[in-house]
Amino acid sequence: MTTTRLLVSTLAMSTMVFGSFALADNTGTEERLETLKESIVSVALTNQDRLDNFADVRAELTPLVEELYTYASTTFEQEKALKVGTWQQLWTDDADDLRANNGFQTVDRSKTYQVVFDDGVFYNISEIQTRLGRFTGFLKGAYTAEAPRFVLEFTDFKIRRGGVEQGNVGDFALRAKNDTLGGLFGIPGQRPFPDGPVGARGEIITRYIDDTLRIDEGQNYADGVIDLFVLARAQ
Repeated sequence: MTTTRLLVSTLAMSTMVFGSFALADNTGTEERLETLKESIVSVALTNQDRLDNFADVRAELTPLVEELYTYASTTFEQEKALKVGTWQQLWTDDADDLRANNGFQTVDRSKTYQVVFDDGVFYNISEIQTRLGRFTGFLKGAYTAEAPRFVLEFTDFKIRRGGVEQGNVGDFALRAKNDTLGGLFGIPGQRPFPDGPVGARGEIITRYIDDTLRIDEGQNYADGVIDLFVLARAQ
């Protein structure tokens, strides 16, 4: 065998060997990524309705999400595009969830959503159980993309009698945005921030996002506490 043929043969063999290792490593990476996502969703859903164990759940999620962050490869422009659409909130330790529950009302954390539009508008939509029956809350906000964060401000809050129509949340938000959703009304005597949500400002940094899962870390500028948000793509 000539030196040239030997070199070509060696390179070909190296490509086969290292190529197979690269494929195996990539397969292992994909499997670990899916395992991490499944574990995060499982922890979030298991504790979705609880308000008494935020610190414990955050401690359980932290090593999982920190490892998940190492798989993040999206650019800020890709994050902006992926955020558009309907998301179901699986879990958060945002203290606003505590303040929204009182002797008169309880927010159903299993029916809490965010709908993001590509023109800088978003809606947080939640089903609320009250002594007068179930209502749906529509908290409207505006966002500005300032890499690596999204700066937010809540601009309006209205409610509507009846619960969330799952599967139609995005349509609900669009109709609310276009003023074509009937039955919306403001709460009499509603007060602005800090006694109510309207006027509150903060920011969100999306630490991981793909077609199915989104992990945000965000803060209300009033308290500066970094909260964790786990969201899954919804219809």
